[in-house]
Amino acid sequence: MHPNTTTPAAPSMFTRPAVAVAVPAPQGAALGPVLPTYGMAELRADASPGVQIRAENGETFFIPSADEWPDEAFEAMPDNVNAVSPRSIVAMARAILGPDYERFRSAGGRAMDVWKAINRAAADQGVTPGE
Repeated sequence: MHPNTTTPAAPSMFTRPAVAVAVPAPQGAALGPVLPTYGMAELRADASPGVQIRAENGETFFIPSADEWPDEAFEAMPDNVNAVSPRSIVAMARAILGPDYERFRSAGGRAMDVWKAINRAAADQGVTPGE
């Protein structure tokens, strides 16, 4: 997508997901059909395996698939891939790597390395910004 485009990007793994709001049923209202219930472990088992980054010193760092990112990574994610700020890239990398982020930095890693690995993995899976 061209950076000067005024049309917002379509939802993708690079855009913040819509916020779900739970609306309680009115009191005294008849309940509808029984809805399927999924366990968190069951939902998370369907996630793709993620990727790894190998530092120059040989250490390997795991980046989980977006399905397994903590909420803080999505909170830091820009609304539009064309409006990415350096602060959001650093905040996402910190959230995604968690306690391993400082070890990653000590091994020569940068937040931009995480961002590039995420983008390369997306491209390898046929996902591109704006989809």
